[in-house]
Amino acid sequence: MDGSLVLTERSADGYGAWCPDLLGGVALGGTVEETTAETRDAIHVHLGGTREEGLPIPA
Repeated sequence: MDGSLVLTERSADGYGAWCPDLLGGVALGGTVEETTAETRDAIHVHLGGTREEGLPIPA
């Protein structure tokens, strides 16, 4: 997976982001930068677990 769409929305408390290609992954942060960093971490953890389980990585 070289790149994927990440959707980010602003809320009253900060920002939320998720990647439609990776079900169940959500990242929250107080700033766009924090949310971006949390999103990267969440994607890496998700893909690592997917690999460990021997499941296919989304294209």
